[in-house]
Amino acid sequence: MKRAVRWILSIAVIAGVTHLVAIFILPRALMTLIVFKISSEANGVNQLYLPDRITSNSRKIVRPAPDLAYAICAYDLSDGPVLATLNTSETYSSLSVFANNTDNVFAINDRAVTGDVATVLLSNEDTDVTPPAGAIAVKVPSDRGLILWRRVITSNADWPKADAARREVICVPYHST
Repeated sequence: MKRAVRWILSIAVIAGVTHLVAIFILPRALMTLIVFKISSEANGVNQLYLPDRITSNSRKIVRPAPDLAYAICAYDLSDGPVLATLNTSETYSSLSVFANNTDNVFAINDRAVTGDVATVLLSNEDTDVTPPAGAIAVKVPSDRGLILWRRVITSNADWPKADAARREVICVPYHST
């Protein structure tokens, strides 16, 4: 009986530790690695990274789609808010914000944009900042994470247009005046 209780307790402890690692540690560790890799490619945080067109060999992000043009920004809010934009397009495009635990904390697509561009102001939950006129204020639960833009490429002939459009989005530190 004593041996069975020890065995059950051992299994419970192993299961508990495994659960904590899987839920709390692993997502943050993976995002930290991804933020580091993206910011290295972009020459720093709060800088736009424009990966090459996706092929079957592309693996900077999990299972990238070859019919999407990507732009990525590793954001860091420790020095203040970050401003990002999403332009409207003839094909579908979106902007998604991911916290350091891989949670998608905000998303918008170009169909929800009034006018030609949506401006998003990211700040941490402790920062009190007034967004620029017309901007969407997004409070993020972590100082670091990723912003991911996606734009549908309808054909090979559409790639230059999609590439030019993704180069127009911004990811920059915001300094209110």
